[in-house]
Amino acid sequence: MLKSDEDRERKAEHQMPGTYHVVANPSSFAGLEEYQDNNSGSKLHSKSRTTRIHRRRSSSANEPSSTTGQDVYEDPETLILGTFEDNARRPPILGLLTTNLSKSPTSSLTSQSPGAGFAQSAHSISRSTETSPVLGSAVQSRADQDIVSFYQQFVRVQLDQVHRDSLGTSSQSGALTFPEVLDKHVDSFPPLYHALMAFSALSMAYSQGLQDLNALQHYSKALPYLHSSLRSSQDLSSDGALLTHFVLLLYEIAAAEPRGSNLWSQHLSQLLRILTLRHDLYGMESYSFVVWWVFSIDTHSVLTGSGSGDFVMTMLANNRMSSLSMECQASNLSFSDSSSDHPGPCVLEFHRRILVLAARMGLLARELRQKVAQGYGRQTQATLADITQRRQRVEQLRDRLRRTWKSHAANFDAMGYSNKTVPIHSRGILEHTYALYHACIIYSHTSMWPHQRLDSGPQNMQELSQSVTRILQLGLEITSHGFIERKFMVFPLFMAGIATINPSDHQQVIRLLIAFENKSIGKVMVATRQILEIVYEKQREVMMLGGNPLMVDWIDTVAERGLQMIDARL
Repeated sequence: MLKSDEDRERKAEHQMPGTYHVVANPSSFAGLEEYQDNNSGSKLHSKSRTTRIHRRRSSSANEPSSTTGQDVYEDPETLILGTFEDNARRPPILGLLTTNLSKSPTSSLTSQSPGAGFAQSAHSISRSTETSPVLGSAVQSRADQDIVSFYQQFVRVQLDQVHRDSLGTSSQSGALTFPEVLDKHVDSFPPLYHALMAFSALSMAYSQGLQDLNALQHYSKALPYLHSSLRSSQDLSSDGALLTHFVLLLYEIAAAEPRGSNLWSQHLSQLLRILTLRHDLYGMESYSFVVWWVFSIDTHSVLTGSGSGDFVMTMLANNRMSSLSMECQASNLSFSDSSSDHPGPCVLEFHRRILVLAARMGLLARELRQKVAQGYGRQTQATLADITQRRQRVEQLRDRLRRTWKSHAANFDAMGYSNKTVPIHSRGILEHTYALYHACIIYSHTSMWPHQRLDSGPQNMQELSQSVTRILQLGLEITSHGFIERKFMVFPLFMAGIATINPSDHQQVIRLLIAFENKSIGKVMVATRQILEIVYEKQREVMMLGGNPLMVDWIDTVAERGLQMIDARL
């Protein structure tokens, strides 16, 4: 018999969750207003609020009948519900998730290391949750309390960092970041609560090397809650539905297994449907940063061959990304404007233009690879005209990329922390743009179709080598300052590792990727490094047989082994 809350918590720590019998006596409801007189029961009502499941009362008046009562008390899985509490009177579900975090490392580059800031925010969060009156009623188990604490101390910080380094803010929410938007909606939309708890539990289990049972439990609740809440197209277009599906997308990406199902693509399709409906109903998207984040995820999935690119294809075909872009006025074009704590619109516009070109590059690569595969199926060799046409299409897109970069980058000379002309609040976005640009240059020379390097001439080697060098330099500078939360460097480092044939560069890329694996959510970062190691091993095998290591195509290798490489920058 569990006689107290302490007994229940001890059992929860040592036994798997199970099914419990709950016995409610007539006195269990005595504390509710509708079951008590105006002049009586107030004392009982006050006492009933002290705990959800009371200790067994010594008074025999409250015990079940003798026969059944003895059987019930001998069953360790049976709890006697001393008091029934009305759900309508409970505090909000996740008020405890709202907390005042310290500024992200991006905004404190010159003041302290991110480790110190993280420790300080974790300490303040710990003190606030210990005294939170919501914990007693909102958190149903010790496990959930741990998940909430982990969300506050770790997951929230990572989500905030991604937002600041590439997403800007939405038109309606003003300066709210993604975690702050979640705080705004999570109390009123239970599916979002369970999705966020599942994502946080998965991250916590991964960081501790444990099974993600709590994550699965919350995930299994999120979808039924979501389906039951969607009764019309108006419900489907709600902010809660949009945010829930996006958090579930992040969950599926973090949980993706080699040769596993790609449930993340289903959430991408659902998000496309929701965003299309919201566009038809409301015109302007209030949370445009979600659209750009999903767009970035699908861009990287099509670049790596892990996704079809349907989301980016649809958004570009309907000119939706252009309508979402911020308009830059002539007075707002200065990169050195430090009058705001948030990046100016032109900085975001710069990043988004490069991202859109990266998406177009991924779609072009998908098209060219399909044509090459069809030629292999017909056992026909590509003609010189075919190869020339491929090169021309790629060069046209690469030239657009170069011109976009040069026209927007004229206001700063170099990337890095020594550049005082770049304000701190814009530095993360500019570094992300810088790294993505050079990753796209490398991609355009190496990955547009199988064995592209063998078709390339020596005139491309200088630009390729320069991009590899600049990505490695930026990666070293970021890690030397301890800013390993800037996961946007992972894909550019991967591309630099693919492009270089220098063994010392290979080792350096692997070391940098391992550094960025720290404080990552899920398995994506580790999987990326492992894929690169597989490619290196395959190149060594080809060299031992006297072949050219450039014959190894990394996208084909990913597909052959059933691997998935989706970058959500977490």
